[in-house]
Amino acid sequence: AAEPFHVVQLRAEARTGAHGVTVYQPTRSLRTLIRRRPDAVVLDGWESPAFRAAARWARKEQIPVVASYRVAGQADATESSEPSTASAVAPRVGRGQRRLLRRADAVLASGAESVSAALGIGVPADRITLLPEQGGAPSPVVDVREGHRFLFLGPLITRTNTDGLIRAFHLAQGLGDVLTIAGTGPMYGQLVELADQLGLLDSVIFLDELDAGARATALADAHTVVVPSTDEVWGRGVTEAVEAGRHVVVSTACSIAGSVSGLPSVFVADPAPSGLARAL
Repeated sequence: AAEPFHVVQLRAEARTGAHGVTVYQPTRSLRTLIRRRPDAVVLDGWESPAFRAAARWARKEQIPVVASYRVAGQADATESSEPSTASAVAPRVGRGQRRLLRRADAVLASGAESVSAALGIGVPADRITLLPEQGGAPSPVVDVREGHRFLFLGPLITRTNTDGLIRAFHLAQGLGDVLTIAGTGPMYGQLVELADQLGLLDSVIFLDELDAGARATALADAHTVVVPSTDEVWGRGVTEAVEAGRHVVVSTACSIAGSVSGLPSVFVADPAPSGLARAL
């Protein structure tokens, strides 16, 4: 989170193989990406030819492979009534998955049971990382598209400094970047006019105040949540964004900034447009 990075998400087209089983063949885009030598290849699965091919090519080019593992009954794995222990789970893992996990440079384990199972498979402990608990928050995994998605959640009033955020976005905007402002308040018309004057109506999206479900969806889709206030505000937006796995830009005027400033995903900024722009 402390380093700039670029993610390419590859989707292989499905086809129906023998006995009606859906399989995914390695694509030209996958082969092209491997030839470009990425810093790492992340595989959230093992069963398809695309996963195995990516792991094989990455090892050949000495590119680190990050694999993921969930015990049976977790996420989209098959439900099981057997106890979730390493001895119970490990024998159900096929030879191909064992080989991929053992050879991976790092394994992301979803839950303590998955850690125990990965150890039982033979993955060295120093290669296993336990994914943090999300506490029911949206998954930190987003569909990465062109550009960066910034999000503001709150009332459109003077002290929330939404106008300063729009000016900062104008200064810092990159290709394809989008700022979503979700909220209502007396400054709405003034903010739309400001976005129009700065030529940002195509990249600044205005939404009404969101209910709980829509708020969770907006957080899951955003890359960075911005709390640009010029005066003290309730810190819920910051903690909510951190728990959801988002990056956060928070102004020094918010007292919560001091307690979260040490987190690698949090960027504390002066609430002036120039300060916010540097953080964005």
